[in-house]
Amino acid sequence: MGKTIQNSKLTRRELLFSGGCLLGFMALPFKKAIAGIPSIQGSRIGDYKDKTRFVLDLSKKVDHKIFILENPNRVVIDLPHMEWGLKDSAGKGLIKKYRFGRFNGNTSRLVLDVTDPVIIKDNFILPASANKGPRLVLDLVKSNSIKKIVTPDPEAEEETYAVQPIAKKKFSKKVITLDPGHGGADPGAIGVGGVYEKTLTLKAAKEAKKHLEATGKYKVYLTRKDDRFLKLWQRVDIARKNKSDLFISIHADSLGDKRVKGASIYTLAEKASDARAAKLATKENKADLLFDENLAKQPKEVANILLDLKRRETLNASKIFANGLIVKMKTRGVNLLNKNHRYAAFAVLKAPDVPSVLLEMGFLSNKQEIKLLKSASYRKKICSSIVAGADKHFG
Repeated sequence: MGKTIQNSKLTRRELLFSGGCLLGFMALPFKKAIAGIPSIQGSRIGDYKDKTRFVLDLSKKVDHKIFILENPNRVVIDLPHMEWGLKDSAGKGLIKKYRFGRFNGNTSRLVLDVTDPVIIKDNFILPASANKGPRLVLDLVKSNSIKKIVTPDPEAEEETYAVQPIAKKKFSKKVITLDPGHGGADPGAIGVGGVYEKTLTLKAAKEAKKHLEATGKYKVYLTRKDDRFLKLWQRVDIARKNKSDLFISIHADSLGDKRVKGASIYTLAEKASDARAAKLATKENKADLLFDENLAKQPKEVANILLDLKRRETLNASKIFANGLIVKMKTRGVNLLNKNHRYAAFAVLKAPDVPSVLLEMGFLSNKQEIKLLKSASYRKKICSSIVAGADKHFG
């Protein structure tokens, strides 16, 4: 793999350039490759609209290092000890000419004299093919923004230079609200051995919060941090007040059939509707629902259409996240139901402006699944799946 050092000066241990020659170089005529020593067998230059490409034909793949020098402007390619099959040549495009020779006992050096200050857009080695050996490819483009910096190399006693970096856009964290199901007087499902759903969901939500925030990409809220009761609509309101980009309600199911096991993801049934959804669509809430659309000023018919479009957009985003999460859970060894993406009219999925899913981690009616859900290592698989699913969803 090649190394690139943009706009560097040679250290005092290195030989300097004078005129058109490279002092200290020992030019070697090319006769035939010495056994065991790689050779350069040819070169060519391509002049394109957006770049100048320099190609070296090699007898075998070798490591290389690239410098950029100025006053005068040059590009230096350092290679291991090589046999040369080149002649000093006139250039093309940004390359005026190039020369080469032995730099020391272990290093061969090729120097490109360039017309302008340049940066290295790309450099790589193409693998050998049926009728060609490996090729070292170097793409050069003009550079007009050079910023002086201090080299971190303790051996380089002079200053080096680097390309002025492009200012990065301010990073905005995505907001995720995690909802540990049940709590307080509502224990949720009670599993074999007296395991409470509310206890497992809170533990899993806290662990998922740590995993998500550890990436530095997310701001994570919990609808409850302890064993307290919340109404379903309160959980949705917390997600909306946090202006969440994603809402995940975490649960664990229970069935009469103790053989059933595996996780599943629920999204809202498309035709589901109830009084709570209607209340969210009232005049005083409409502007808040769409944030940038002042629905309160719209005619009723227009407001209802816009709200329906928003609901559909949110529902689609929920489905996309759910499908991505299922894939991540599969790859991480989380047990899944055969029919693992399900649809229901859960109240916690009815925020019209927050993509929402309900994650059933497994069944507390199954002894094996209880053992897994009580295991920190298995919950870690679930948490890492949530992180990977969020990463995929937000790109």
